[in-house]
Amino acid sequence: MKRISIFMSIVILSLLLAACGGGDGGDTSPSEGEGSSDGETYKIVAAHSTAETTSFNEILQYFKSEVEEKSDGRIEVEIHPNAQLGADRELIEGVQSGDITLSLHSTGPAVNFVDDVAVFDVPFLFPDKETAREVVAYGTPFYEKIAKSEEEKGFKLLGLHDQGFRTLTLNGTKVQEPADLEGIRLRTMENEFHMEAWKALGANPTPLPFNEVYTALQQGTVDGQENPYELIVSQAFYEQQDYVVQTNHILQMIQIIMNPDFFNNLPEDLQELVQETMTEAVDIGNQFIDDKEAEYLTTMEEAGTEIVELSPEQLSSFQEATSKIVDQIREEVDGEVLDTLLEEVENK
Repeated sequence: MKRISIFMSIVILSLLLAACGGGDGGDTSPSEGEGSSDGETYKIVAAHSTAETTSFNEILQYFKSEVEEKSDGRIEVEIHPNAQLGADRELIEGVQSGDITLSLHSTGPAVNFVDDVAVFDVPFLFPDKETAREVVAYGTPFYEKIAKSEEEKGFKLLGLHDQGFRTLTLNGTKVQEPADLEGIRLRTMENEFHMEAWKALGANPTPLPFNEVYTALQQGTVDGQENPYELIVSQAFYEQQDYVVQTNHILQMIQIIMNPDFFNNLPEDLQELVQETMTEAVDIGNQFIDDKEAEYLTTMEEAGTEIVELSPEQLSSFQEATSKIVDQIREEVDGEVLDTLLEEVENK
């Protein structure tokens, strides 16, 4: 009996050592999160400040579906819309610090972090969306330059999506020429070049966070604002405005950025998957914008908002008044990045 007890004690001791990973023959493979490409999972916290009905959410839903499936569950994507994690500035700061993995937002406020994205603020830069999409597509000469600028400031650029042209909305005044803007209190983004352009047109630009715009229009703090149709409709700004003036002064470019440390720590196959899928998702988002444009116009018109079309002659007066903004932008950005963009647009 004593021999059996000793034997059982040895067996129990061996099992306990094995369970604790003791001994030279224990499992030495890395645990989850320690660098193994087999079985390790990665969580992407993706955020934006717009409604769930926008192209932003369409892009992220496609990205989530495809990446989670094609990675066989190694990547999980968590989507936070509606400024749940903050407005654009907070989202950019979150990506920079690593608290947020991925963000979609306008390049307008991003100039406060990456000087060179101000090239998108040149008024009347793109003649149409098709030209813009060719010029800024992933892998083009311009894309490579702006991606390098982003990298130098601590961001991994995954793509550039356009949300349509920014248009002017107003109460009281039916604007058809720059003189009509004299004294108008106009909400803008926190972007010096946007504000300088509206000053040149005679307006009084008033920067406000995006999530405060509806209330500001409702309370009369500002007379108007400017945004692409998608945001005017999804945020119901048109409910508080008499006119939508088709100025089409700036194409709303959306940058999709990721924390570079997160991206660089992904295995190579997952890096390729993330980039390829986001490139596809950008096309999905662009098509979504095109498909919805007529619907947005109908929604606003049926609510009683007048759509004001401007003739080429009327638009030229807006272009002329803002023509010197490009020189101001040149003083703040890498001239090679700006010239590459201007040349690529000219050559299309």
